[in-house]
Amino acid sequence: MKKIWLALVGMAMAFSAMAAQFSDGAQYVTLDKPVTGEPQILEFFSFYCPHCYQFEQIYHVSENVKKALPADTKIARYHVEFLGTLGKPLTQAWAVAMALGVEDKVSPLMFEAVQKTQTLKTSD
Repeated sequence: MKKIWLALVGMAMAFSAMAAQFSDGAQYVTLDKPVTGEPQILEFFSFYCPHCYQFEQIYHVSENVKKALPADTKIARYHVEFLGTLGKPLTQAWAVAMALGVEDKVSPLMFEAVQKTQTLKTSD
């Protein structure tokens, strides 16, 4: 008897559910300009993250992904500052590296100093 009762309640609930009505300005906003069709990849990482270190320096996943992507795909890598005692200074250093276009040269050195040799102790 309980199974029949549960089945009837389930059917009643299924028919009472209605699709929500979405309206512009309340649940979403229509953009003035269309989004460009350029493919883009955003990667967030930390020099303090051992998994990011393995991902980048040991397995070279980023390099392999770059090779497999279409030529017009943009890749942007951002350092997160909430990990480690020097998270904010490392993020600032990464921003400078991005501005200078030397991310590929700086990344292995920073990962080695933070993860492998653990010689980076102060922002100086």
